[in-house]
Amino acid sequence: TPMSETPATEAPAQETPAAETPAAETPAAETQAAETPAAPAADDKLSGSWSCRFLGDRFPADRASFDLILRRDAEGKVTGTYRSTQLEGTVSGGTFEAATGTVTLAIETERSAIAVTAKLEGTKLTGSLDVNSGSMVIEFEGTRAGDAPAAADEAPASTGPTDRLGALVPGPRWVSSIEASRFQAGRIYLTLDGHRSDDLEPYVFASEDHGKSWRSIRANLPTEAGTCHVIREDMRRPDILYLGCEMSLWVSLDRGLSWHPFRDNLPTVAIHEIAQHPTAGEIVLGTHGRSIWIADVTALRQFDADAFTEPVVLFRPNTAILWRSVVQAGDSGTRRFIGSNPPSGARISYGLADAVETVSITVQDLEGTVLANLTGPVEKGFHTVNWDLRREVRQRGRTGRGQTAAPGRYLVVLKAGDVEKRTVLEVEADPDQPVDDAATEDLDAFFEEVLGSGEEDEGADDDQDRIE
Repeated sequence: TPMSETPATEAPAQETPAAETPAAETPAAETQAAETPAAPAADDKLSGSWSCRFLGDRFPADRASFDLILRRDAEGKVTGTYRSTQLEGTVSGGTFEAATGTVTLAIETERSAIAVTAKLEGTKLTGSLDVNSGSMVIEFEGTRAGDAPAAADEAPASTGPTDRLGALVPGPRWVSSIEASRFQAGRIYLTLDGHRSDDLEPYVFASEDHGKSWRSIRANLPTEAGTCHVIREDMRRPDILYLGCEMSLWVSLDRGLSWHPFRDNLPTVAIHEIAQHPTAGEIVLGTHGRSIWIADVTALRQFDADAFTEPVVLFRPNTAILWRSVVQAGDSGTRRFIGSNPPSGARISYGLADAVETVSITVQDLEGTVLANLTGPVEKGFHTVNWDLRREVRQRGRTGRGQTAAPGRYLVVLKAGDVEKRTVLEVEADPDQPVDDAATEDLDAFFEEVLGSGEEDEGADDDQDRIE
């Protein structure tokens, strides 16, 4: 496309009316504190600039550093600034115990809350950053980079956003996708493709000012992810980003602060386009080698801090559709299709903070009648169990399948160890072949009379439960 053939560094920055407002219109006195902060004590070992880096190999070397500019006032309160190539934040509510060297900091950024616990020994600061109450814990170490600034406005310039995108890449790169935010005016996401220059690194950026300044949001995205082809913002949750790369799909739950590989049986394949269904709770991936791939992201859109801290989390399932096949005439090409479609029915997803002994799932109607009993994985992590929308098989029946459930609302009960969680499942009829309630009752009565068990004939197709 014409867009993909435009070098990123040749695109001029867009001007906005806000950018043309002279800075002098805002009185300087209004932006200054009423009182000048007290100078730090002569024996203050904490105040100053600290150059820090993350330990381990979670982040690439050029994205594993950050700065802390700290100041301890006469009352012992610690304030300051957190800065990295990914984001900036304000340090508030910090404490320092000189006797033990213990440092605690509370950092608020635009996208997350970070709790820092560290120890000061001489000119070395070591500790950990806890992002969003346990969603990510990162060890770090830092050394003093200079003397304490006299005031907050004398702190070093930001190492985050830069005025030119070209300063963040080694040379001209091709624009592979641009995504304008649905939720925030001026917010733009951008991916660059460097494979034409023998550069297979993933390049992904964000701007909050219509493209005047940019910051990298690559974070922990590894080199192995390959070239970035497309980025999309979730249509329901502004913090969720989908990134299509040469080596599969990546997802961020915090607008690029961290990235996670998207599993769900998706093979290692290049993702060139991502679309979102407006009502079905699904994304559609355009791949190179596996055609179209549809993924359910209903549970993903329900992720929040509780999903990482609660011992058991049960997500409300996507609406399940009772799809019915159209009677086919002749030898259709779909009969020779060698791919495997996902199982039909309802996907029930849950998360376990720790392994448990047993996991059981029951599906009940609103009167409490149990339609199905299921079991699920007991290991720590997030899991999905599929219900085929059929009632439990009766022992005296002749077939191995139960009767199809009717459209309506059902109660899903999850028992994991000693914890019980409940949610509601909606089942709807095929919109192209609406189910007549009277006909459904007659069909149920027919199977009850003929089979004596409420079960359908074994030869009937899963999606053709009807009488011609």
